Amino acid sequence: MKAFGILLLAAAAAFAQNANQVRDRGQTQPQDESQSLTRGRLGTQKPLPKGVQEYSGLLVDGTCSDRTSLNLREKPMQPAMAQSPGPGSGSEGSSGGVSVDSKTMQNERSEALSHQVPDLTSRQSDPSCAITGSTREFSLLTREGRLLNLDEGGTTYAWQTIHSLPEGRALLNGSGGGVKPQVQIRGRVQGDRLIVEKFLKP
Repeated sequence: MKAFGILLLAAAAAFAQNANQVRDRGQTQPQDESQSLTRGRLGTQKPLPKGVQEYSGLLVDGTCSDRTSLNLREKPMQPAMAQSPGPGSGSEGSSGGVSVDSKTMQNERSEALSHQVPDLTSRQSDPSCAITGSTREFSLLTREGRLLNLDEGGTTYAWQTIHSLPEGRALLNGSGGGVKPQVQIRGRVQGDRLIVEKFLKP
């Protein structure tokens, strides 16, 4: 019993010596919380706003270089459709001093212009940020003048909307130019990004 008491006293003394060896030893709290370790840490984000809101405005090309409000509000430029010259155009039988029969000239001309398919012009980018066949990202210019980039899901919804519009179908089959449709979108804003939940009927 006496030995047990001595053992107990030794254990208590050892515990008292290790009291300073705790996990937060050597750590000090910053006097100013703005100097805390999480200040400026990458990967943190502001919480999303509560509830979903509706945003309306012009749907435009999100990769356009001139994103000024004036340019974004411009009407889409209508491209000049490439026309293949007919058999009666140009100087028949003569080309720069060389005589060529009309059949040979027509064959060579058709080979040279074979890349000019009907939708060639509709796949060229538009300086006014209109949506064309080459558009890969979309943005919404709100009525208040704020430009919101759509997320990846919003890009899918945007293409579905373009396909549902007559001018969008004309663009995609090569018989029309760029478009900037008026749309209404339900979603959440996070910074300059619009997390799309749904495209409402235009």
